[in-house]
Amino acid sequence: MKITTLQYIHVGIILMVLFFAGKIFAQESILALPEPGLTADSPMYVFEQIKEGIITLFVVDPVAKVERYSTLADERLAEALFLSQDPTNSNAIETTTMRYLRQYNAATAMILDPNSLMDLVTQEKLKITLALNALRNGEVLATIGERVPTVSYAMSLVSDQTIAKQVALISSIANTSATRATDIFALSIDTTTASIEKQTSTLQGTRDISRLDASIKDFNSYVDLGNALVQKKVVDVTSIDPIISNGVESITQSLINVQNKGFLVDTLLDTTRVDRVSTDILDSQINTKVQTFSEKNIYRQEGGISWQDYIFSLKKK
Repeated sequence: MKITTLQYIHVGIILMVLFFAGKIFAQESILALPEPGLTADSPMYVFEQIKEGIITLFVVDPVAKVERYSTLADERLAEALFLSQDPTNSNAIETTTMRYLRQYNAATAMILDPNSLMDLVTQEKLKITLALNALRNGEVLATIGERVPTVSYAMSLVSDQTIAKQVALISSIANTSATRATDIFALSIDTTTASIEKQTSTLQGTRDISRLDASIKDFNSYVDLGNALVQKKVVDVTSIDPIISNGVESITQSLINVQNKGFLVDTLLDTTRVDRVSTDILDSQINTKVQTFSEKNIYRQEGGISWQDYIFSLKKK
């Protein structure tokens, strides 16, 4: 049996998440997508939607309701991934992923409700599950965008909103368990930087640059989260700093790879909060200087500047 590139990616992500998940919640069930049933290109799909709605309406227990929405979101992703095997299914894919987003958002809204009547242990378990599954969801959405270029922008928007919900989940988890939040934060940074490394190694055109740009924006979201958690004093700075610094160093090397392929790094960085960047900032000296990033705590000592601004500032020194 031939193993596809997609299968290799999924196995890699599964191994990474399971490693961290063992530390986070040993009994969690994560990553498995259900088999796709009826899909949006079927004339019977509308009846499937009606049936789902009726069943969901009669689920009143809050825990069961969150689990129901989470399961439905997983089913939508499985359907969209199945549909992406045929590039002509773009309309059905967009319809399905928008349903995924509504159902994932419904699950996260319920679990983040400050007035929730769930017991705290169950609530935290569900938060962890949804936060970890967001990593898988992002990879699935990216794969769909790669298979069907006409929906890649839509998939990027859906992924952005998924990451925003995951960030809120991690922040909420940190209020009760700094260790678990830090583990998920580290996994999120590692997954994002690994994705960026892979993308720069296979970069071939402007569409690839678009996805790389989206991944860097995801990294920015996690950096902002790390800063916020430290400022709120719910996690220790010595736990967060090395995670961010390692990510910065990895991404800097990835951007050097982009430059070496002849792409315009200026354009890529301009879209990620840097106004003026010259390609000569990505010279060999950057690597040495970025290694001192954690020790200097630049992004806090100088008013919370972004890591891109830090790299840009090296050019001035």
